[in-house]
Amino acid sequence: MDFRKLLENKMFMILMGTIVGIIVIIIIIVVIVSMSGGSVSSFSALEERLVSAAKEYYQEEGNASKLPQQVGQSVEVSTDTLTEEGYLKEMEKLSPKGSSCSGRVVVKNGNGNLLYQAFVDCGEDYQTERLSSHILSNEDRVTSGEGLYEVNGKYVYRGEDPDNYITFAKQTYRIVQVNADKSIDIIATSDRKRVVWDDRYNQEVGKSDGINDYSVSRVRDTLMEYINSEAFQDTDRLLLEPFVVCAGKVASDAPYTLDQECSSPVMGQMIALLPVTSYAYASIDSLCRTVYDGNCQNYNYLSSYDSNWWTVTGNTAGSNLVYQISSGAYVDSVRASMKASPREVIRISSQAVYVSGDGSSASPYVIK
Repeated sequence: MDFRKLLENKMFMILMGTIVGIIVIIIIIVVIVSMSGGSVSSFSALEERLVSAAKEYYQEEGNASKLPQQVGQSVEVSTDTLTEEGYLKEMEKLSPKGSSCSGRVVVKNGNGNLLYQAFVDCGEDYQTERLSSHILSNEDRVTSGEGLYEVNGKYVYRGEDPDNYITFAKQTYRIVQVNADKSIDIIATSDRKRVVWDDRYNQEVGKSDGINDYSVSRVRDTLMEYINSEAFQDTDRLLLEPFVVCAGKVASDAPYTLDQECSSPVMGQMIALLPVTSYAYASIDSLCRTVYDGNCQNYNYLSSYDSNWWTVTGNTAGSNLVYQISSGAYVDSVRASMKASPREVIRISSQAVYVSGDGSSASPYVIK
């Protein structure tokens, strides 16, 4: 082939020039799209892009003071503001599948940690949904039988095996209740190493039988060590909220009411144990009238464990007595110095976002 003649061919040169020009245009387009961020491939990626932009926005010296300073407080920034301030491309250019989306990023202070959650509204294509909203939208409220009961502004699971499973920190928990502020209390399904509830010297009984004051108990110390252990990643702790632990004492023969223990609150806890009245209330047996009634183990999803486990509640009958749930599923009043599993209760933030699952044992809720 004579390349000299090809180079002298006018049509060949025009064709080559056209090809080179097209390649250059393609490269320029790719560079521009890359620099501008381009549209994202999924709605999850869109939420991540919004969070990233919000973090950059609040890192600016003039915006850092806008962050929530008090535990429990939250602030939000709209995508319009992030775009106007130059931290985010226009939503119509970012949104996947040609969707028309708007959005915002909520920042909540949970025990000093800042949780960033993006919420996007893409109409029928997609909407970010809180777990609490998903539960309350898809679970019917009931007044009898198994299911979700509305009680004093809270939504409490009751019955033999309601769909209240959730995966958190690579473990399976069960949802006890959705609170009035839309935070969610969950309880572990796995056994922990058996520990004493308390083993201090008790002057009233004259020996080291323990004292049933949860606020200064050994089991509280054990739980605090656990929540700060490698069992939970920093990303897990971001989804946790401090809460008030109802740690009052209850008589075994008195008719119980839910939250009876709240007469003695322990403030600002990140982890605790279940009140004994919450165990009893989970039963839908009409003969479960006091916490000590054997019928409370019937039709009760919390009675399905094979080990002894502690509640947070002391017995008024003695300063060394605490309620545990026995391996036989009945409530037992035992010395605090005995050992049982500390089945922890933790509170998930109201900002936790629903990812997947229907709450069944085969498909627990997944959050982020």
